[in-house]
Amino acid sequence: MRNACGGLTTAGRRPAYRGVPTPASQSSRPVTTRDVAEKAGVAQSTVSRALSNNPQVSETERKRITAIAQKLGYRPNPFVSAFTAQVRGYRRSPQGATIAFLDCTPAKQRNFTRDYREGAAKRAKSLGYKDEVLRLSDLNGSVDRLNNILHARGISSLLVLPVPDRCDLSAVRWDSLVCATIDYTLRKPDMHRASPDYFNAMQLTLQNLEEMGRKRIVFCARLQDVTDIAPPWLGAYACWQRLKKPADRMDSYISTSWDKAHFQQWLKRTKPDALVTNSAHFFEWAEEAGFKTPTVAFSALSSYKGRPDIAYIDQNPEQVGAAAIDLIIGQIHRNERGLPSLPKRVLVASSWVAPSA
Repeated sequence: MRNACGGLTTAGRRPAYRGVPTPASQSSRPVTTRDVAEKAGVAQSTVSRALSNNPQVSETERKRITAIAQKLGYRPNPFVSAFTAQVRGYRRSPQGATIAFLDCTPAKQRNFTRDYREGAAKRAKSLGYKDEVLRLSDLNGSVDRLNNILHARGISSLLVLPVPDRCDLSAVRWDSLVCATIDYTLRKPDMHRASPDYFNAMQLTLQNLEEMGRKRIVFCARLQDVTDIAPPWLGAYACWQRLKKPADRMDSYISTSWDKAHFQQWLKRTKPDALVTNSAHFFEWAEEAGFKTPTVAFSALSSYKGRPDIAYIDQNPEQVGAAAIDLIIGQIHRNERGLPSLPKRVLVASSWVAPSA
């Protein structure tokens, strides 16, 4: 019935919705942690801890609750998850929380980790964490002493800086640590790592040299440098050469030893107009043999700021260090410790710096 104003009378109104779900709305309602808790027979807080990998809940119980959540079709709300992670981050990074940086460089050896370390420290500080550098040389190379220091100081996060050859860290108590490393130098154990994108760096170098009009571009390296540091260099160079016409292809120069005479003979035979390398020795030997800039373009695959006539790749090491810290913080927020079954690789793009002379 309608009243004089044309509105519905009380008798004609539809009943107001009081929050009691109809069967249709019941079936479409998202599953909550309360539903999972009721099914699992535990408190809702236990479900929240289990689904966030909190070690306060046993692994067996976490797996049981996770299986129930998956069966019920539970899906976390992404907006709530993001807010919770932010709050959790504040709680887990109080003033004094520390991420240890492990430097395995021998005391008398030149240290190449500074830029990585500075980028990582800056990123850690911006997220509320302190950093502490632990030098293995100060511990007489003792991993047992390292384990004791980490335990005594309550440090559970460890960033492994690039390591020298034959560095053995197998005795570190990884199960109790949140960990990540930088670059490819640490072979075992495998873990999450951030690294310069070496494949991208070679592609960027070749592209820019071609735009400079260079056609006979040669990659020069020691076999040890390629296999130990960056096989992607050789892979990117081989791919680029394979796409060229057979008559325009140039073989790379990969040597098993430092042999200046052999390299100079090879140069005179192949007559390249551009050299790409990660070792200044090849530039020096080329100049001694009469191959000098600007007739021959020199391009380094890492920072080379001593000579303006040599192009180089800026590997952006500070950003690589920051990316490694992000890997560690992500694990902290997810309550993940120990070595991962499927390690992640974060590659940071490089920048080309053209010659200025």
